[in-house]
Amino acid sequence: MFFLSPTGTGKTHLAKAIAHAACRRTYSVAFYSLHWLLVEFTAADLGNRLNALIKKLVSVDLLVIDDFAFASFDQHAAEFLYTIVDGRYAKRSIIITSNRSVTDWGGTVPGPDNGKRYTRSAGTPVASNRHKR
Repeated sequence: MFFLSPTGTGKTHLAKAIAHAACRRTYSVAFYSLHWLLVEFTAADLGNRLNALIKKLVSVDLLVIDDFAFASFDQHAAEFLYTIVDGRYAKRSIIITSNRSVTDWGGTVPGPDNGKRYTRSAGTPVASNRHKR
C-alpha cells in the first residue's frame, strides 16, 4: 500500500495508526523511516547480521517504510530493499509513504527501471490477492 502526497498531509500519522491497530490485533509490526532502515542495514551488513535482518523484515506481518525516496541511496541499498519487498510479495503487508510520486523516484532510486520494480512487487498484492484471505 502506498501513501503518496506532499509533506504535512498525514501519511506518517495514517501509517502509524494502521500499525498501531495491527499491534492491538496481535500482528507483528516493524516501522522504519527509510533513513533508519538503511542505517540498520549498513550496521547489520558490517556486523555479519544481514541475513537475520532480512529474515525479520520479510517475516513481520506488517512492515512500514516511511519517507521512501526522500533522499537518494546507492545500488547496494536498493538491492537490499528490493530483496525485502520481493520476499514479502503476496505473503505479507507493506506500507510505503513518500512525499514524491512514483514517477519522481528516478532521481533517488538507482537501477535501470528507476524504482518501478518496487511498485510492481509491493503494489500488486494489495489489489489482486485480497480476496484470497
